[in-house]
Amino acid sequence: MGTNGYQRAADVAYTPDSVILEFGVERDSDGNGSTTFLSRVGPRVHVVDIDFGQVARARQLSNVTAYFGPAEEILVGWDIPIGFAWLDGHDWPYEHAPVGMWDAQEREYLARGQAYSREASRASHLAVAQLIEAHVIPGGVVILDDTWELPSVLDPTPGPGWNGKGGTAVPFLLTRGFTVEESGDIYHGFVALRKE
Repeated sequence: MGTNGYQRAADVAYTPDSVILEFGVERDSDGNGSTTFLSRVGPRVHVVDIDFGQVARARQLSNVTAYFGPAEEILVGWDIPIGFAWLDGHDWPYEHAPVGMWDAQEREYLARGQAYSREASRASHLAVAQLIEAHVIPGGVVILDDTWELPSVLDPTPGPGWNGKGGTAVPFLLTRGFTVEESGDIYHGFVALRKE
């Protein structure tokens, strides 16, 4: 659904060598999305996306390094300190969306050979969290968009726990020295975690 959680990047205390990492380039073509905003925060921004057109557009922004391919592959061997990470990649098909709303998106995923399911979205975000968590600086922030705490309005999944893109990534990060700083609901669903 998309939130403005990426704007929390402006509130992080970065070390001189730390960067911003974005998984999933903005889809806004008017220059008001996440990637454009993050490019203006200060630290170098590294973005990863599976859509070459979005990567090519991101490469036009100053202060941005853009990688084309699955984040689960691109981030293997990552060794750059991360001050802020915005994880909004592999999309989550909401059950309560009107019939047909996500059909075009599903066709794009299938054309690329990607699974389009809640399970695939959750697995992708967990893999990214596992690859980057050791590189987040103390006081650094990881935000998972389209993620909410259970129980939640419109989500029949019983709680407690987490659902959405970060449904498995949040519990993992909580075992790795992160604490929840902020969490929304299914409408405004992002979870912000700070590394202690």
